[in-house]
Parts: sequence; C-alpha cells; structure tokens
Amino acid sequence: MVRLAHGLEVHAKRASTAETCFDVGADVDLRLWDVPLLNRRPDLVLHTCVPDDETLRSRDALLVIEIVSAGSEKRDSVDKMAEYANAAIPHYWIVRMDSVGIASVEWYSLDRGTMVYAHMRTFMRDVGDHLEFEVPVKISMTWEDLLP
Repeated sequence: MVRLAHGLEVHAKRASTAETCFDVGADVDLRLWDVPLLNRRPDLVLHTCVPDDETLRSRDALLVIEIVSAGSEKRDSVDKMAEYANAAIPHYWIVRMDSVGIASVEWYSLDRGTMVYAHMRTFMRDVGDHLEFEVPVKISMTWEDLLP
C-alpha cells in the first residue's frame, strides 16, 4: 500500500495547480454524512486539499481506494461501495492483494443518474496491464512501481 500511496501522491502533486490542489490521505477519517453521522477510514483517498483544521468530507474526495483483506471482501465490495456512491464520490478502486503484492485494481466510476458505480476496467498484474487513468487526475503506474 505504501508504494501505491506514494505513486498517487506523485501524480496528485503533478496535477496540482495554483487554482486546484490535490492531496492523498492514508487511513484518514472521511465524513460521508453529518446526519446521521457517518465517517469511514478508507485505505487511501485522493482529494482536493483541505485546511488541516477542517474535516475531510465526501465532497472533497475524488477517488477512494479500499484494499481487500480476507475479512473485508463483502464490506469493501458491497457495503462501502454503496456508501461511497451515495455520498457522490466520483471514483472507487478495489485493490486485491496476493503473496507478491497488488494483484489487481478494479476501477469504478459513479453514474450520477443512478448514484451507482459502473465498472470501468480491471487491471491485472498477471496480464501485464499498465495502470493508466485520466480521471480524477492523470495516473500512470507500472506493476514494478507497486512492488514492495
């Protein structure tokens, strides 16, 4: 996860301008709703910059990433996916691991008409897919970039 976070930070800084600042948070509180109060702690979140004394909110989040573990499959791929979609977070990645490291990245994009994520693509290490994303910021990483 450290290599993925670092890669995202590099691309976020590169995409930042004087008008728009992007940042990456790891294991930070993300406020989805005030009433009823609901905070989540995604593994990674790419967001617009917020002052240190302000709460990171769903309106600031551009991409949320959950790394699936043995006990979190349903929570990450069903429950949290629905919550993030209802909170209008534009992009969601589900990262699956194996004994080597990251094995796949599933990319979902929010359909604002239905408020449900549409599967865009699954990138798989074994196939040699190069991770290329144009949204929410331009991201380009190789599997070697992600090896521990």
